[in-house]
Amino acid sequence: MSKTQIIFSEKQRQKPFWVWLVLGVVFAIFLYTFIMQIVFNSPVGNQPASDWVLYLNLVLILLLGYLFHFIGLNLEVREDAIYYKFTPFHLKWRQVAFSQIKKAYVRTYHPITEYGGWGWRLGVGGQGRALTVKGNKGLQVELLSGKKILFGTQKPKELDQAIPNNLK
Repeated sequence: MSKTQIIFSEKQRQKPFWVWLVLGVVFAIFLYTFIMQIVFNSPVGNQPASDWVLYLNLVLILLLGYLFHFIGLNLEVREDAIYYKFTPFHLKWRQVAFSQIKKAYVRTYHPITEYGGWGWRLGVGGQGRALTVKGNKGLQVELLSGKKILFGTQKPKELDQAIPNNLK
């Protein structure tokens, strides 16, 4: 990553209670089934799953919990570029140099209708891609190549002030 000065920095995490509640209920039901069948050798239900399916489901549920725990967007505006990392998918910082940007501005967007929700998304009808975690405010970046990227933010005013005036 560049050694240039950080003008704006934001770390967003996805921690809604209802997601953890749903995951907890699913995990509890699965754990009961897993323990009954694997530990006590007492299959649950009329058509119980095979042991390998239970082990596979255990791995998948744990991976899903890991994903929801660590998913987040790190966004920085520096003197030379916009830097971002969408964890756990990006291991290294990515950047969009100001020289590649035609226009950048903070806007209100509609996560469901424009991008099909939050996360690492492709937009509907030429909206480009979006990296969002929550909310409905974001930095819309239009590149000279014609591509568009939307970065979600919980600090729209501060982010707007960090964008150079010649890009607005």
